[in-house]
Amino acid sequence: MNIETETFIKRLCFEATKYVKHIRDKIGYEPRWIPLIASGILMRISKEYKLRMDNIRDYVAYLHDVGVFHIKFGEADEVWLKYGDTCSK
Repeated sequence: MNIETETFIKRLCFEATKYVKHIRDKIGYEPRWIPLIASGILMRISKEYKLRMDNIRDYVAYLHDVGVFHIKFGEADEVWLKYGDTCSK
């Protein structure tokens, strides 16, 4: 994969911030954990980079392993991003 890490982080954080604002406006609170698959964030990024979802998901896991993001894996292969660590408001 030929992904520029800084650009990828900015793009993911931009999408995460949009999602948080949407949830805050809709139900009145700001989530701490964001579902990256159910929200469509990883799908939009995979289309932008023209890569498979599995590759994008693996790259997010790699960034977690090197300490860039704090993520956890949930049911149905969901990937949860802890909002506010890397992606600040």
